[in-house]
Amino acid sequence: MATPSTDWKEVVSPGEEARFLGYAEYLRDLQRKRRPNDRGLHVKANLGLEAELVVDQNLPEIARHGLGAKPGKYRAYVRFSNGGAMRAHDKANDLRGFAVKVVGVEGKKVIPGLENARTQDFLCINHPSTAVRDADEFLAIVRAMQSPLLLVPKLVGSVGLGRAFSIVKRAAGELGSKITSGATTSYYSAAPLSWGPYAVKVSFQARAKPEAGAKQGDSFDFLGEELTQRVKHGPVVYDFRIQHYLDPQSTPLEAHDVEWQAPWLTIGTLTIPQQDAASPRGRKVVSFVEAASFDPWHALVEHRPLGNMMRARNHAYRLSTEERKAAPEPDGSEKFD
Repeated sequence: MATPSTDWKEVVSPGEEARFLGYAEYLRDLQRKRRPNDRGLHVKANLGLEAELVVDQNLPEIARHGLGAKPGKYRAYVRFSNGGAMRAHDKANDLRGFAVKVVGVEGKKVIPGLENARTQDFLCINHPSTAVRDADEFLAIVRAMQSPLLLVPKLVGSVGLGRAFSIVKRAAGELGSKITSGATTSYYSAAPLSWGPYAVKVSFQARAKPEAGAKQGDSFDFLGEELTQRVKHGPVVYDFRIQHYLDPQSTPLEAHDVEWQAPWLTIGTLTIPQQDAASPRGRKVVSFVEAASFDPWHALVEHRPLGNMMRARNHAYRLSTEERKAAPEPDGSEKFD
């Protein structure tokens, strides 16, 4: 087994900070044109639920940092979502999101002004890497999508013919992957974060397996409806895993379109306990989760986000959160009864 390395290094390009701020403002302006109270992306929630994160005892040294150094049970909230900027039918081709907010986390946080917040967020999608390599390519495709009939020519003009073809082909495959339940889907951070002196990616691996021959529902909101029924009858469990940086070739820090080739280490479990999301109490939880902000920079200093895409998110998520006037960070004292 390869040994995790602490010899990783971020590569910050000249003028990146100003460029990323401009990207965030562009996305914020798109958000304003639609509905300013909505998120910029992952607009449609499938469901918001209560959860519990357990960090295992006696982890190996490479995992005993940040949350890994604080074993035990944590209150958490999970938001399942579709990735797009519009509320579409759950059958529509899209990425699927899985945002986790862990509450009751002591320690200094990254965001200025929120150093004493008691939350740690993990934002994941249903693919271990992305179709785009970096934030520049991401904004290129967002801009091109504003003119669907000219999407390919505009993208070619921004990134070149070869990259445009690769991005479109890859995105079509990822967006076209069908899921029948968020409970049987595994989710990945896709972008790295620090784990003390190490760099890692995070995953929540579903323990429930897709039923043989399972088909997507016909309802506009079938993913949320399926989850509502599933958790009404029992818990849903995911293995909480991290994947360590090894070297620039097998685990590149800045190329977000490359799936890391490194083993996963299970460090705990995330359990969504049995609950009735359609009950009065359940609806309060759903509303609470929807009002919350999920941001990878809501993080312990030991879990600072890393890489080009994460650095761009530092501006984009903050402006989006301010625009829609999201709720303050919870502290664990919230009650729904």
